[in-house]
Amino acid sequence: MDIRKMVSEIKEKMDRAGGLKHVYFVACGGSKAAIFPGLYLLQSEAKGFGASTYTSNEFVHVKPKELDNRCIAVICSLKATPETVEAVRMANGKGAVTIAMTGSMETGMAKVGQYVVTYSNGDDQIYSQSNQANVLRLGFEILNQFEGYQYYDEAMEAFSYIDEIVPVVGGGFRGDGSRGEGTGKGKGKKGQESGDLCVPRREDRSGHIGQGSVSLGHMLELLGYGRGRERPARPG
Repeated sequence: MDIRKMVSEIKEKMDRAGGLKHVYFVACGGSKAAIFPGLYLLQSEAKGFGASTYTSNEFVHVKPKELDNRCIAVICSLKATPETVEAVRMANGKGAVTIAMTGSMETGMAKVGQYVVTYSNGDDQIYSQSNQANVLRLGFEILNQFEGYQYYDEAMEAFSYIDEIVPVVGGGFRGDGSRGEGTGKGKGKKGQESGDLCVPRREDRSGHIGQGSVSLGHMLELLGYGRGRERPARPG
């Protein structure tokens, strides 16, 4: 089932339950970092429902009081980390709609999630089908189908550019707004893996170029740059 059809089906369930009130993003380690774009998008743009994030164990052992059948839980693990699988089971038990994001349909995550989104991973990863890209797709679909989103069409078009953009600008941005030396594969400056999707870089006071925080502005800037388009100036 594609993401658009999945969210349409989920919306029907939510409408019958009284409407969507919250979306939870749950994972641990690298998977938690990867699903941050979806969280940030909904926290920034959603008007009628909330969004928050939990580590998998925290979600299981400190259960949100409002978790029920009017909530969506987006829960991610590449190879089905045990505590993340348990987080899916717990959310199911509370009546929430669970979307398990995982590396294949053979994992334990795929076996317990009500809906499953598999994503590309590994050395030959297709960036437009990565966990970061797919969690953004989920976010845009949820926004558009539940509330209407004025930039939805542009966002969907922009996904077609990702696989062209990432090999070019995978090194990210320095603190002054200039691009790093992205080459698509291998190491970038200071040992950073170039080609990481939508992870800008920053320069600290010592001049070291390192990982920066992910922002919706950076992500949408990259999504909107491609096929000969001039990269828009970043805000000061």
